[in-house]
Amino acid sequence: MAKLIALMLLLAAPMHAAEAETTDPETQPAELGSVHWYRNVDTGIELATEQGKPIFLQFQEVPG
Repeated sequence: MAKLIALMLLLAAPMHAAEAETTDPETQPAELGSVHWYRNVDTGIELATEQGKPIFLQFQEVPG
């Protein structure tokens, strides 16, 4: 039974992570700062290309 629950949680994690494509500076954790972040690299690349802007990728673990 425990293995089944662990498997269900493991399969549900990517769906939960994909819910928010962007962050909201008003409601996000303080660790992310007051910046509007795109969580999907493909969306970020597409918008940066359209707007002629450079891309900044930040890899970090946000506690919580």
